[in-house]
Amino acid sequence: MRVLFVCSGNVCRSPMAETLFRQAADHAGINELRIASAGTLGLWNLPAAPEAIDALREVGLDLGAHRSRGLVAEEIAATDWIVTMAREHIDYLAQHYVEALPRTRLVRAFEHTEEPLADAPDLADPIGAAIGRYREQRELLFRAVTNLAAHMRRSR
Repeated sequence: MRVLFVCSGNVCRSPMAETLFRQAADHAGINELRIASAGTLGLWNLPAAPEAIDALREVGLDLGAHRSRGLVAEEIAATDWIVTMAREHIDYLAQHYVEALPRTRLVRAFEHTEEPLADAPDLADPIGAAIGRYREQRELLFRAVTNLAAHMRRSR
């Protein structure tokens, strides 16, 4: 099974979600996953934001080797779950990869429950914000991806 986390630049939100989900899936006992992240802006080979690296380092996770990637049509076609950070990313997919929409969910749809909520809020872009904003988002993402992993385990 393939899971792709999508944000704008692939330097903050989606790499944090990818890394946190990798840990959550491992704890949930979900094996044979291919987990990745990418951005709608098509930025390639940029490091993660220093604040994102620091926020994950504080909980023992390493984002230091991350390099940004843009979306690739073949990857989207082969992905089972596409998890976006905001509605603007769903809108982008609707314009460029409409066939992906049935497999797409907002990350915060899983913030409070293992079943996705239809009216979930966006995860705001923290780029340029202080470390405290990244810590807040780390905690939101942690809850969301933990519930997503539980949902996926139950749905298998």
